Parts: sequence; structure tokens; C-alpha cells
Amino acid sequence: MKSPCIFRFEFRTQCERKDRPFVARVTWDTETKSLARGFYAIQITPVGRFGAVGECTFDAAVGDIVEVKRGETKDREYRGFYLVVPKGYLILVAIADEVDDALKVVQYVAGQASPQDLAKGHWRFESAASSWKGRTAPVDQPRMEPHPPRPVAQLPPIEKRQTKVTGEPASTAPRSSTTRSFTRVRRHTPQPSKDEKE
Repeated sequence: MKSPCIFRFEFRTQCERKDRPFVARVTWDTETKSLARGFYAIQITPVGRFGAVGECTFDAAVGDIVEVKRGETKDREYRGFYLVVPKGYLILVAIADEVDDALKVVQYVAGQASPQDLAKGHWRFESAASSWKGRTAPVDQPRMEPHPPRPVAQLPPIEKRQTKVTGEPASTAPRSSTTRSFTRVRRHTPQPSKDEKE
């Protein structure tokens, strides 16, 4: 029996409200020759004073790459790329901070690498499994599709960037100090003068 090719996955994360978690299908934009993300609808529910819970249900086909951001800290984002395998699992293939692994994902999405290239010999595409299991997407319900893909923004080279204020290249534009100075005020009780004592 051939396994179905569309699976439905559940995503849930607890994070800070400012973190903005997301789930996106990553595809290749042939016109711009760059990655494109199609974001799935995610429900953010405030919890407590600063917390939030992000929840999402999404469908993905075997071979799709799904990018997931669970949250962030001051130093890094918790963002990874997952591959949908034939058994209906999402397999973590790259963490966004690991440039070499992320480049393999770009090559795979562009059609220049195979799923086994993403595995680096650690697992087999046909039989891989993880703790993130999907279920067969119901045929009688509409698919949980992402919004239309948008190309991932790319910054121009540093030499071509210009500041908004001066119009000069960013590398030569004068920098302004953003620190504030302050004066320390000493609080003391003034001593009475000689005239006031008498």
C-alpha cells in the first residue's frame, strides 16, 4: 500500500509575545532565483503579562520543506527547517543559524540536492521518523494552505546601501551618538548660613 502524500500537522509553542513565531512552506522562486516563504495562519493567544502561545494546523506534502520559528532570545532565534518524509513525519534537517546546513536546504528547494543530501547519511528518507508526526489530511476537507509565497528579502551589498538622511553610502555616512548623557545630582541638606544660625 502506498502511503498518502499529504499530511496534516499541529504546531504549538509557548514564547514571549514579541517573538512572533511562524510556520512557513519554503519554495523556490524561479523568477528571482531565491527562496520564497508561504506563511500559514497562526493563532497567537496572550498568556500572562508577557507570554503567548502560538498554535497552527497546516498541511504539507512529502518532500516539502517547512520553516518553523518557535521563539527567540536576545542572542538567537529558534528557527529550523523540516522535511516531510513519506511516513508522515517532520524531520529537522537544518537550524537556521548553521549556514552550511541552511545552504543545503536552499540547494534542495532549488532542485540541486536530494533528500539524502540533507540527511548527510544519518537517516534514510523513506524510513525516517521523529516525534513530530502528522496524520493523513482528510480528503473531504479543504487543505490548510499557506498564504501565497513571498520572496525572502535580500539586502543589497553594503557599498550600495544608502542612509535615508544623508544619501551617502552606509559605510561612509557619519554616525550619530545615540547615548544620552545625564548629570548626577547630589542630594544634601544645605548647611544654614551664619546669619541664619543667630
